[in-house]
Formats: sequence, structure tokens, C-alpha cells
Amino acid sequence: MQDYTTLEYVLPESSPNAEPAKPIFLLLVDTAVPSEELVELKDSLQESLSFIPADAMIGLITYGKMNYVHELGFSECPKCFVFKGDKEYTPK
Repeated sequence: MQDYTTLEYVLPESSPNAEPAKPIFLLLVDTAVPSEELVELKDSLQESLSFIPADAMIGLITYGKMNYVHELGFSECPKCFVFKGDKEYTPK
């Protein structure tokens, strides 16, 4: 949907003693584009990340022929979950 590029959620008020909620950003990236566009996308993502607060939680999902859910919290041992685009998954 070209007109809607972002979603915002307003969380309900919590108790006065609760810790304030951290901001959460979920980045969805379509990788099925020409390589020159991927270079521009990389630059744009790096610039965007510089504006995100240090205490924010960030998620990254990339999709093309395969779908990847990247776990960004572990620089020593990065994790990535891969889902095949043509396979049908059923919940357990």
C-alpha cells in the first residue's frame, strides 16, 4: 500500500511502578531488487539506524525468494531463521 508506509501502536497506560516501555522498530526489507538498489538500501538503512535511540529494540525481516528473521541481539553469535517461500508451514 503506497499511502501507508508506517504503523504506530499506542500502548495502554501501565501502573505507576512499571518500567517505561522501550521503543521497538521492526524493519522489513524486500531483497528481490536489482543489486544497485540494494546498495542504496544499505546506505538508507545505515542512516536510519543512526536515528534510532540506543535503548530501542530492533527486529529485521528480509524477504525475497526466502524469508529471513534476523536476531540482532547477539553480535558474537548472530542467529537467523530461514523460511522457504514455496513451503507451507502449519502451526503445532
